[in-house]
Order: sequence, then C-alpha cells, then structure tokens
Amino acid sequence: MTPVGEVAGRIQGSQVSVLALDTSAVRPVATSERMASGAWMHAVPAVRSDLEPGSLDGQLALLRKDLPVHGMPLEGRPSELRARVSVSAADRVGRVWLVAQVEDASGLVTQVQAELTADGVARTVSLPLASGSLNYPLQVTQLGLRSAARGFPRATFRLTVSGIEGAGVPSGASWVNVTRGEIRVAGLGCPGVPDDGPQRADAGVCEVSKADGGLLSAVVRGSDPLQGDGADGVSFGLVPAGTPKRVAGMPVAGYLVPALVNEAFVRKVRFGMGGEVRLMDTSEDLFGLRVVGVLPEFPGGGDRDQPQVLVDLPALSAARAGLGLPPVTDSAWWLAAQSKAGMERAERAVAADPRLGRVESVRSRAAAMAADPFRSGRRSALVLSLVLSPVFAVAGFTVHAVGSARSRRREFAVLRAIGVRRRQLAGVLRLEQLAVVGFSVLLGGALGVALAAVVLPLIVVDGSGRAVFPSLELTVGWGWTAMVVLATGLGVGTVVLVLSRMLARVDLARELPAGENG
Repeated sequence: MTPVGEVAGRIQGSQVSVLALDTSAVRPVATSERMASGAWMHAVPAVRSDLEPGSLDGQLALLRKDLPVHGMPLEGRPSELRARVSVSAADRVGRVWLVAQVEDASGLVTQVQAELTADGVARTVSLPLASGSLNYPLQVTQLGLRSAARGFPRATFRLTVSGIEGAGVPSGASWVNVTRGEIRVAGLGCPGVPDDGPQRADAGVCEVSKADGGLLSAVVRGSDPLQGDGADGVSFGLVPAGTPKRVAGMPVAGYLVPALVNEAFVRKVRFGMGGEVRLMDTSEDLFGLRVVGVLPEFPGGGDRDQPQVLVDLPALSAARAGLGLPPVTDSAWWLAAQSKAGMERAERAVAADPRLGRVESVRSRAAAMAADPFRSGRRSALVLSLVLSPVFAVAGFTVHAVGSARSRRREFAVLRAIGVRRRQLAGVLRLEQLAVVGFSVLLGGALGVALAAVVLPLIVVDGSGRAVFPSLELTVGWGWTAMVVLATGLGVGTVVLVLSRMLARVDLARELPAGENG
C-alpha cells in the first residue's frame, strides 16, 4: 500500500506532472510474475516487460538512492510530539504558535502546532499526532514559529527549542532557516542590524544558531501589519553537513530528487538520462529533478503527450523540507492484494466506508471498459465473426464438394462400369475431400492468426479514438485457436463424410447411355 502525491509545475515552458509514491512499498510487489502478460493483477506501477529497459525494481531503487538526512527520528510509536520550548517578546504580542512537520515512513508529512506563551519561560508543549493514520517510524523534518500580528506592533521573538522527547539531531546535521522568499535581514528591523533598505512586511529570521545543550535558538522578526498582509511565519529545516549555504536571491542548493520520466518529457523538455532541471510554479522555484531513467510511458497516467515524472515520496518530501515548501498531500492510495479474494475483500471494505473516498480496482476498471458501448460493440462483432466463420466454412466446403462431384459424374460412372464398388468410390471421395479440408483448415487458422495480428492493432483504440498505448502485444491463445480449428475441421469433416456417400451414387444408364462414344 502506498500513498500517491501529485505536484504540477513547468519546466522549459512545458507543463509537467510529477507523481510521487512510496517505492519501498512498491518494490516488493514489482515482480515479473505480477507484471507478466495475462496476470490477473499487477504491481503499481506495472510496466510491460518489453517496454521496460532493465529491471523495474532496480529503477525504483534509484529513486531513493542517497536520500539525505532531513529529519530527527522519533523513537517508538508516539501519539504526540512533546517539545521543550521557550519564546519571548519585548513588546505586547498576539497569539504565537510552534509549528512542526512530522514525516512518516511512507513520506507523508503531517503538520501540527501548539500555542505558546511569549514570556521567556521554558515549557514542555504537546503537539498531538494523528497516530491512526501514520506509518511508523516518524521523524521531525521542520520546525517553525507563527504569530498573529494584526492589531499589534511588529514584534521581535527569541525562540529556543531545547529538545524534543525521544528525538535527537543526527550527527553533523543542523537546523537552518528555510523560510520561503527573501532571506536578507535588511528591511526586517532586526536588533543591531542597520536598517536602511525598504521595509518588508513578511516575517523573517534575523539569526539562527544551535542552542546551548538544545536544538536551535533563533531571533525572529514578526510580520508588519502596517505594511500589508505578509507571511506570518518562519520555518527551520534540518540539513546534513556540507549543505551549501543559502544565498540571497537563490534557492537552497539542496537535494535533487531522482526521477523517472516518460518519452514526452524527453521530447518536450529536452532532458534525458543524467539531466538536472528545476520544476517551477510561475516564477517560484519548487525543487530540482535529476533524471535517472526513461520509460516509454507511465501506467495509467492520463495524457501520454504530457511530460510526466515519477519520484519517490520520501525523496520529494526531503527536497521540499529543505526548501521550506508545504508538505505534499496524498491525492490517492494504491493497494496491491495477494489474491483475487483479497482484492475483492479490500474493495468491499473501502467501498463500505465513505470517509475513504471512491474505490477503483482493476476489476471495476475492466468491468467499466467492458461495458463501454464502443468496446462492447467491437467485441460483439469479433465474437460474431468467430461463430459464423465455421458456418461459412461448412457451407463453402459443401458447395465445393457437390460442384466437384457433379463435374466428375461421368468419370465416376466409368469407374463403376469397370467394377469399382460404390463404397470404394465413396472412400476415394472421402479421402480426397478430407485432404482438402485438412489443408484448408490449417492454412485458414494460420492466416487468421496473421490477419488478427495485423488488423486488431488498427481497430483497437482508446476512449479518444487514438491507438492504444502501449501497442497491443502479440499473445496468441494457441489453446483456443486449436479448439476453433479443430471444431471447424470436425464440422466440415462430418459434412464431407455424409456427402461422400451421397455423391458416390451414380446412375450408369443416365451417365453412359448405350451406343454413346467415350
């Protein structure tokens, strides 16, 4: 089971859709057996073997390769986040909140907050977690401070986070300012900093450092209500040692998310294997991508002419945490069952709980496609052809046998006149017709398979009337083909056996009248 997140943006002027999933949940079911042609169920995502340049499991593993440290792991299965925090302000201020982002094992991020008292006294605050919906273990990936500035003068806060219960900073990692937007302190009115530039309305960080014996200590300038509605909060992210410092006017030079892209991405964005690009939303930088593989198309992925990207959800969450971006929400969940019965039980269970939303399974999708009038009409025409073909074959061979026998009646009469018995003549006719039938049925079966391989890809189209993708894979049902050929041969052979006895009857008096030459 894996959550699915979606992010949209633009690269080189082309609209790009990014799909994120938990590769650790998908890889165990990305086996050749589950993705084989004709398998009743497929892994997510399922790529046909002839379209897969290498092992899908190996390519999915690349999406989480070199995942950087970006959070403080939490011990056990906590139902709340307990932090030791103090915050102070020199002036009268509005309400103040400590904000934290907690990432679970699948990469989904939950944002929680607790109200603080800005009196400088260290307190332990509790931030409840939605434990029933979390995939343990957890890690804290972001901390922040938010304030309600309307109706109050612009405030300067001194925030100290002494520790989080059951969590510690990984070796070499440190908390840094990842607040989106301008990072310069000019215009914030920070204590001890010359303020000769234009005033800024957004909240900002004047300085951040590691607290003595704690996690972080920061001086934060609140938003200025007199300058308009600016951003009312700041964010701090955990980055590993060696991460380049943030430069004014540039995004954090952080983690590039490994990505699998489709061929439309390569054509339109013009970046292939090893390419490094950044996803943008209007003029805002979202995160960077590094192409580690190219697939002809993504399974189940909308418009195949649109550039699409597949990434690992924890890797995407790591990149967004380092850039101070809001967490990715789950737009859907993908489930893989171990058996047909398990799939049906899971489908019924999800459908029975309206809170889980709409359920769509392989079975329901197949049923919907089968009920489509266009597809059902085409399928009915093919079935009708299958049923009528033996009938026409029997009729054709009957006409051929009767016509051939009638054209040779005098020949048969001569044979009878020289002593050939009717049973012997019937046996000759039977052997002759069965040879024709056997050759024709075998040749017809081979030609039918070849014709189907040529015609079916031309008449099978998707809902928009275009050729399906991927193109149809030639998989001949030899068992069914043999049964149809055998049934046709038996039907025609039965008719030949009956006709051979009838056509062997020759009236010698009519065919060889007395005194006629020859």
